[in-house]
Amino acid sequence: MAEQTSSITLRVRATLLGVEAGQSPPRAVAYAFSSGGSLLAQAPLDEKGEATLTLPAARSPQMVRVMVGPEPRQERPAIAELTRLGAKEAHLRIEPGDLSPSTEFQIYPEIWRCWILRLCLVRGTLLRRVVSGGIPTDLPVCNATVSIYDVEPLWIILSRLPDHVIELIRDGLLNPLPPPPPPPDERFGPSPVMASARQISAMDTGLVAGGAAMQSVASAATARAAGSALGDLALLARNSNTAQLRQSLASLVAASPVASSAIAHLLCWFYPPFVTTRLLATVETDDCGHFEAVVFRSCVEPDVLNLYFRATQLLFGFFPVTIYAPTPIGCFTHWNYQCGTEVTLYTTSPFAVTCPPCPPVVAADDYVIVYGIGRVSMHLIRGASAALQPTTDASNIGLTAAGEPFGGVMRPRLDFDNRLRDNLGVLYYRVSYRKGTSGPFTPMTGEVHRHYKHVVGGSVVVEAYSLGPRVVNGVPNLFEIPPAAPPVGTWSIPDPVEDTANAKFESGAPGFLGSPSAAAEQGKYQVKIDLFDASGAKVDIGALGIHYVVPNVDDLSAPTAITTDEAAPLGLVFDADGDGKNSFVMTLHVDNQVCSGTLNPPTLGAATADACGVLNYSSDGDTVTITYSATHPNGFATHAFRLSRGVTLLLTESGGTGAFTITRTVGELRSGCPVAGFAEDLYVAAMATDGWSRLSQYDAHPPPIAFVLAPAS
Repeated sequence: MAEQTSSITLRVRATLLGVEAGQSPPRAVAYAFSSGGSLLAQAPLDEKGEATLTLPAARSPQMVRVMVGPEPRQERPAIAELTRLGAKEAHLRIEPGDLSPSTEFQIYPEIWRCWILRLCLVRGTLLRRVVSGGIPTDLPVCNATVSIYDVEPLWIILSRLPDHVIELIRDGLLNPLPPPPPPPDERFGPSPVMASARQISAMDTGLVAGGAAMQSVASAATARAAGSALGDLALLARNSNTAQLRQSLASLVAASPVASSAIAHLLCWFYPPFVTTRLLATVETDDCGHFEAVVFRSCVEPDVLNLYFRATQLLFGFFPVTIYAPTPIGCFTHWNYQCGTEVTLYTTSPFAVTCPPCPPVVAADDYVIVYGIGRVSMHLIRGASAALQPTTDASNIGLTAAGEPFGGVMRPRLDFDNRLRDNLGVLYYRVSYRKGTSGPFTPMTGEVHRHYKHVVGGSVVVEAYSLGPRVVNGVPNLFEIPPAAPPVGTWSIPDPVEDTANAKFESGAPGFLGSPSAAAEQGKYQVKIDLFDASGAKVDIGALGIHYVVPNVDDLSAPTAITTDEAAPLGLVFDADGDGKNSFVMTLHVDNQVCSGTLNPPTLGAATADACGVLNYSSDGDTVTITYSATHPNGFATHAFRLSRGVTLLLTESGGTGAFTITRTVGELRSGCPVAGFAEDLYVAAMATDGWSRLSQYDAHPPPIAFVLAPAS
């Protein structure tokens, strides 16, 4: 008896028609699937358009599904995915004795060109939103695996929704809905569908889509298109039965992104578990949380991708944990994704391992960048910003662009080109301050740390790395320039306020300069930065080619590049202490003084409210005068005043400091009430900031006062 051959050699030949001389056709792959849909083999076509597939032999005839399509983005592509990508297919019967079957394909240009033209670049950033002291900071999630899924189009989803859901959509189109509630996983950041819905409002009650018409649009043409689409939706809802509405909605969402967003919003509201997904690609995030992948748009469906993302990370180095997978999926789908645009994903998972913020600094080699104070960029501090130079003078230098002074514990933020440590032997820095522009500087001595994560015995451990202060060769109060990498593991930022500080200017307590009060300590201060080598000697930055730069952008947390200005032309680099070596010197205006506020008893004509708080009026034309004051020793405060009648808010006033007077007639105040009770409330808010938050401990909130208007007996 002849020995049974264990394999079959299937030869596939594909001719791509219409390829012109000098034109490069797409790389194609031949695939063979069993009749049950299992992948048997795959191989790329060679230069002659041929491929050889090795299949298992069988004792009975077998049906093999042979496909030729684009190069896969997955290790084992499925038939459905290849069909979506426009692969050509043939069904081949292979007899038991046929050990070398073959098949040929002719692939027309309309098909193979799709394999090239339908590529789509997907770009994004995965962040973990950390809140410290009420302050949110976005940190990149590094070394995570992001899975990119395509969500089937809305027109397919609409075709199989139950009738009652179509009727709910009709109601949502005809009757304005309140603002949508956040989906259960809104903690993962703003839902893309909800973000689209918030762009939709009842601008015209005749153009309603889920209680929404476009609130703002990029251009008049976009506005007209939005109005037309929403008007079509409302018209459909009024004049069609269930079957007609289903069919018309499917056609409209395929043609109109505005209609698609409106319907996605309604489905998210009424019928969240309405989608299925297909995996397109998996990709790793870099140290900045960035990821990108090239995926295929469908060749047989409308020219659109609807993307959903999941992310995992290895816990303890080997155990995968899901850190981003918001639900309902439809509410977190990026419908009508535009290829090449950036998506931002947020996770709050405690298992997400983050890296330090890493927007690239655009500066020449051997730089030191002084970012600012806390999260206030130097670009927003007068005297350190090229943009603010034309309006900066001796009176406002050191204030923010909004006119705010600094106070409390201020934390300067710096960063250093790695070349300083690696090539120039510069290992340390010192930050000092003085009041005014003369006299000795006082070093800042508050402890500064960085944190890093690493695995010990299968557990993630966070440890502190002290930058200083240190004594180096007898030189005190030096701080280490952070190395590029920690002793083990990766840098981590459990507390953004502390872990981004490079010094602490502790101005909050009276007497920090030895003076008796905060009033004596307010004013202009100079902050100086110097660099030191490994032996503790101050370096000559000019001789080493080191230069200081400052950001010329407002937002220090944005993941985009931070462009910079040279600090020297701004007057920030000079010899401040007469040793012949230049330092970086900036000015801050410090004010830790407290606000005050006063509410005075109201008067009616010449009468003041009696001991019971009653003002008796004779007529509606009588005048009530309300006076109050909001003060700060140097005017660095704002105020908000409220007058209420019962539970009704009558008026609000806001502004800066000063004495204020409000007059109203009795008729205006009582508004038909024979006897009416009123309450006055005043809040005075200090403008001072420590760079991270406003110093609310310096606010004033005098006790509210009340009065009653009653007719004279």
